Amino acid sequence: MGSGKGLLTYNKFYTEHLWFLYVLFLFFVVNIIINKYGSNVIMLPIALFLGFLTRYIEFPHIIGRFFVWCVFFFFGRFICNNNSVSSLIRKIKKPIAFSIVTIAFIMFSVLRIVMINIDFNESIQLLVKYIIGFLGVWLLYGLAVYIENTRILKASGSIINKIGDYSYDIYLMHNPYCVAMGAIALNNIIGINSYITVVIATALGVIIPMIISRTIIRKSKLLSLIMLGK
Repeated sequence: MGSGKGLLTYNKFYTEHLWFLYVLFLFFVVNIIINKYGSNVIMLPIALFLGFLTRYIEFPHIIGRFFVWCVFFFFGRFICNNNSVSSLIRKIKKPIAFSIVTIAFIMFSVLRIVMINIDFNESIQLLVKYIIGFLGVWLLYGLAVYIENTRILKASGSIINKIGDYSYDIYLMHNPYCVAMGAIALNNIIGINSYITVVIATALGVIIPMIISRTIIRKSKLLSLIMLGK
């Protein structure tokens, strides 16, 4: 009974990366409850406050994670509601802006690694993490725009779209079943170089879940409903 309760509340878990499913569910619930108010600019400072509050108060695992990451959720709602996405993409297309963001992303990423190693102030670490997150989203948008507008890379766009269609399936199955176990087998048992192992294990983490989902899960109404919710 305790194990089942722990699984429902995520106080006891078997695969740590699945915390995102619980937090995503909370996002959807909150989104329904607050309705249009979720896209109000006032939600951004509130979300930041909740995120920094987790540095001083220990919340239940999922609640804490929700507070830490909700700023991105509300920011997404805000820019979509205010038609800011198109404006953001126009700015991303500018080579100078993209270069500055790339350099800043690298610098703050290095800074975060240094902070972790010297056990720096947790609130400052969280601030740096937020900055990296926003810069990372900007870079992904920029890369997406670049691929969309480059003839040579347009062919890869269909592959990326296909992977995107299976992103949830990949998320559920990639680890530890494909990536971690594949890396152990390749590196420790077969003896393949660590760097090559990372590349192969990453590819397996994408390809194997897509194959399993396409050939088994999505062909079964029951499995599709249980695992994918559709």
